[in-house]
Amino acid sequence: AALYPFTRAGYIGLNKLGSQLLTTLCRVVSGQVCSLVTSLTAYTSPYQLNETRLPVYLGHLPIGSTAQNFLHYYQVFRTKDFVMYDYGAEGEPPAL
Repeated sequence: AALYPFTRAGYIGLNKLGSQLLTTLCRVVSGQVCSLVTSLTAYTSPYQLNETRLPVYLGHLPIGSTAQNFLHYYQVFRTKDFVMYDYGAEGEPPAL
């Protein structure tokens, strides 16, 4: 773990100000743009999304991940199977 100090560090996180800016941007640009993005990632149809609730949804959206999650996604992609995270041998970096 000492060799890879960033594997559990926060990545792509938003603080409260960032979340408020994203919510405001969705209001100004168009609720439909955010509706499309949200429906592509969370819903099967844009008709399922109540656009007036977007500020609430975006205000509570846990945007953020860790490098370790991205490594796990890569491991799943590489094996073409949903596998447990491979930490690698002790003292070695995570398996790629």
